Amino acid sequence: MNYLSINKILPLCIGWAMITLTTLWLSIIFSLSITFLIISLFLIASSMGIASTLFIGLMFNFTRQTKRASDYGLQASLFVIARILIPIIAGVMLDLGGYQLMLGCLSLIMLGLFIFSVLTCQQQISK
Repeated sequence: MNYLSINKILPLCIGWAMITLTTLWLSIIFSLSITFLIISLFLIASSMGIASTLFIGLMFNFTRQTKRASDYGLQASLFVIARILIPIIAGVMLDLGGYQLMLGCLSLIMLGLFIFSVLTCQQQISK
């Protein structure tokens, strides 16, 4: 069986998250019907599940053999800190400029992460 490597799946996962977030942003900007909003929310939920699964798998993958418990504990703590800080930052953006600013900024951040992951993973593949 042929599996996707981390260098291929990471940009795909980040790209999917970027597409789903941008879909929600565009649905709000253009005041699309409730059907489009619900579809956008389902897409966001799918990308969140895929991203969480990927990152938990990556945490298991990047642990040292003799220190798996401490490595996993540290990585899980960093993951949780990020999950706490991002909603706070998003809330500040929401208060400052509404849904359009918050979703636009988050979409641009995801675009930057996508470009970074593509460039980084391409370098790893070419080595």
